[in-house]
Amino acid sequence: MQYKKDRIYFHHSFNQYSINQVVQAQFWDMPTGRCWGNFEQYRQCASTCPDTCNDIRWPNPYKICNLMCRMGCECIQPFVRLNENPMSPCVHPRRCRFM
Repeated sequence: MQYKKDRIYFHHSFNQYSINQVVQAQFWDMPTGRCWGNFEQYRQCASTCPDTCNDIRWPNPYKICNLMCRMGCECIQPFVRLNENPMSPCVHPRRCRFM
């Protein structure tokens, strides 16, 4: 796989599962680990189950999350993802009420 500024090129040996995993990942600059969104930080062990506005609006005490982590970008506390899309912006929880 080769990384360019705004594109990802897949090697022919990638299977559909691998492609889905990459597509679901957040895009960040590979060599520096730099995140492109506001209020984000790169982490070697970021949550695979980040908080979102939906968690603020409709708290679920039984939310099941994977304890494994991943390399990538996550919102800086207290910011949360706008929605379940890992590419959605990080927003302050107070903004979630108006979304």
